[in-house]
Amino acid sequence: MAEDAAFVDLAVKADDADIDNTLRSFEKNGFDAVIECTGNKNASNTGLKALKKGGKMILVAYGQAPELDLFSFVNNELTLTGSIFFTIDEFELVIKLLVDKKIDLEKYAKLISMEDVQTTLEKLEKGEENSIKYIIDMDR
Repeated sequence: MAEDAAFVDLAVKADDADIDNTLRSFEKNGFDAVIECTGNKNASNTGLKALKKGGKMILVAYGQAPELDLFSFVNNELTLTGSIFFTIDEFELVIKLLVDKKIDLEKYAKLISMEDVQTTLEKLEKGEENSIKYIIDMDR
């Protein structure tokens, strides 16, 4: 889905068994910045390892904290910053992108009924569903 988004230049698969080397193939010395938006500890750890000396990582989502190797963190002069999820300006930008049909909301969110929750969870576990967000309509 990321590769199809109008605002993404490059996407890699998070389940790549050799993700550290895959990322190094794009930036041999590491990245200037990483923005971690999943709240997933593995993603945070991967992001920290992908930074170059003096790099900055911004954590946008709550979740499990990354494991910090303080020796490496200090020696590489890394910066770790937290950020509020969304600002009003960002909401307005996303609404404009939706209105201009630059984002297909159906790819990211799916409306389901309460009766469909169990089936949807089972399909997710089997890899038959892959929406990022599910909205449960209690009146359906």
